[in-house]
Amino acid sequence: VTAAHFDHRLRPATEVAAERELVQDVGTALGIRVLHGRAAGVPTDRSEGPARAARYDWLARACLEAAAAYCVTGHTLDDQAETVLLRLVRGTGIGGAAGMAVRSAWPVVLRPSSGEAPPPLLVRPLLGITRIDIEAYLTAVDIVAAADPSNDTLDYARNRIRGRVVPELRALNPRAAEQIVAFAMQARADDAALEAWASSTLHRIALPVADGVSLERRALLDLPEAVGSRVVRLATAGLGVGLDRAQTAAALHAARARGRRAALGGGVEAWREGDRLIVGVPPQHSENLSVTR
Repeated sequence: VTAAHFDHRLRPATEVAAERELVQDVGTALGIRVLHGRAAGVPTDRSEGPARAARYDWLARACLEAAAAYCVTGHTLDDQAETVLLRLVRGTGIGGAAGMAVRSAWPVVLRPSSGEAPPPLLVRPLLGITRIDIEAYLTAVDIVAAADPSNDTLDYARNRIRGRVVPELRALNPRAAEQIVAFAMQARADDAALEAWASSTLHRIALPVADGVSLERRALLDLPEAVGSRVVRLATAGLGVGLDRAQTAAALHAARARGRRAALGGGVEAWREGDRLIVGVPPQHSENLSVTR
């Protein structure tokens, strides 16, 4: 086991130094090595996204240095509930509503300098345990939990969810966070089932064509929309294109309407040819065909 501590350079140096010392003391007491990292420069963008990307970019290099098979984070049940609420508010489908996975691929695209080997599996073993229970455990074993004052500000969206929204929900139901996480677990199971259905269907109805894939149009349209949408997204993912909700709907509309083309980004389009829906980079087509954008 190797511990890792990262300074995002978003907090006062005295706070970070005290936290770093605390992490080092715990590591020493446990007899484990502690790696310390720091953002390359003072961030000009103080939002959560760039800080998260910098942290995981460094963690990938730390894992490589430690020859780690897994990178284990301390995300809790409360973090999971906040993540689900944030995604719902910002707009998401059932996959996003499933929240964080207990095991997942690396969550950010890494810079080439982050390491020659691929990053390890990301593991979140505490997603079923509340923050208050974890803090009680630390107290019981005489470990002082680090306090990050930036968590108390309302500058970040997650802090507003944590400080304003979740307390209101707990006033309605003291177990609101647990219920949100239970919903996320069910959403994850449902999403996995729909993805499996879509994947098996894609293999059954798809044929490769030049610069794309050809799908049996009637078989696609006979599917429940939740499955058909996934089939289209899986088909375009194989072409290196990720679709949003509107683009997916446009592709399905192209399968229904004769002469309709849907622009899906990256030069990829969807159009109907007889009893097939073609998804790919089109040859030169007639200018009198309407394009859905």
